[in-house]
Amino acid sequence: MAANSDTQDAHEALKEQAKALGIKQAHLMKPETLIKRIEQASTEPKPVTAKQIDVVLGEFGKQYLESIGFDFDWFATMATKYRIDKFEYMHKFRAFRAYREDKHVDWITVNDFGLCNGKRNMVEILLKHSEPAAERRVFDFHWRV
Repeated sequence: MAANSDTQDAHEALKEQAKALGIKQAHLMKPETLIKRIEQASTEPKPVTAKQIDVVLGEFGKQYLESIGFDFDWFATMATKYRIDKFEYMHKFRAFRAYREDKHVDWITVNDFGLCNGKRNMVEILLKHSEPAAERRVFDFHWRV
């Protein structure tokens, strides 16, 4: 009887640990599954902080973005939310290449930045970049098809 009580206590401790890590529906999982999920969650990369973000703009890019009302604080918001390490501005597309661990993962336009932060389209983009495949996309925008 005491062994059963110990296993229940251990399972409750696992549930609490899972809750602290943000694992959803931990109360429905078997202990073996719960242990695997806890190990996964504890080894996932942590979100980047604003100090770690590298933004490559160039002098003209910075002037242009300031002239259209682009808010440079948006970089920290998007980088933290999507775990992006670097943004590189490409003026001909009016878009940023987003990098994670020095690998290009997706594009985000200045209009996407604005829409995500409560503004309307900032500029008309005439030359579009090619969208990455759906399974490779990082930015999850409802207006993307």
